[in-house]
Order: sequence, then structure tokens, then C-alpha cells
Amino acid sequence: MDSFDITPGLTLEKHLLGAMVNYIAFSGQGGDAFHVGLSVKSLKACLKALTRHTASWECSDGSLRVAKREGEVTLVFKMQGPSHESWDVVLKGGEVAKFEEAVAQLAAG
Repeated sequence: MDSFDITPGLTLEKHLLGAMVNYIAFSGQGGDAFHVGLSVKSLKACLKALTRHTASWECSDGSLRVAKREGEVTLVFKMQGPSHESWDVVLKGGEVAKFEEAVAQLAAG
């Protein structure tokens, strides 16, 4: 599979050099789109962190942080330019399983 729909607004897609994590964030005052490219090496490092009960992983430029605690996975997307806002996505239950499976498949190439 080349594209994984995790939750509304959040997808992971196979890319030539790894994967793209896409998130469309909406609030009452508008929205933002985040597109974070991850290499296969980064996907494997993220997957390793996800196999632990409590862990966190961050991509080298700080645009995406993944934290796992008590069965939940939180993805924090951070803008690289001004205003440097961040958006959190909290995955629970089946969404966690879908995210972990997507990362595992994309990390395997």
C-alpha cells in the first residue's frame, strides 16, 4: 500500500526516499497544512521508539515529534518559519495501531 489514512486530516504516503507525513489542521480561525518528509532511516528510528511502552522521537529539523505514553501516540507538528506554531494530534486505540502499522510498512521499504 502506498498511502495510509490514519485519522481525518492525517495521512502517511510512500515517497521515493521514504515517506511523507501529511496533516491538515483546522481551527475556528483557519487551518494549516504540514508536510514532513522522512527518510527510511528516520522511519526505522521512529518505529523503534514506537515499540516501547513509553518513548519519544523527533525528526532532525524539529518539524515532527512523536511521543508514546499509556497507549496513546501524540504527533506534534511544528512550523519551521514564523509564527513557529505547533499542532498536536493525539491518536488512540485503532488509530495507534494504524499509525504503527503504516510506519512499519513504510520503514520496510
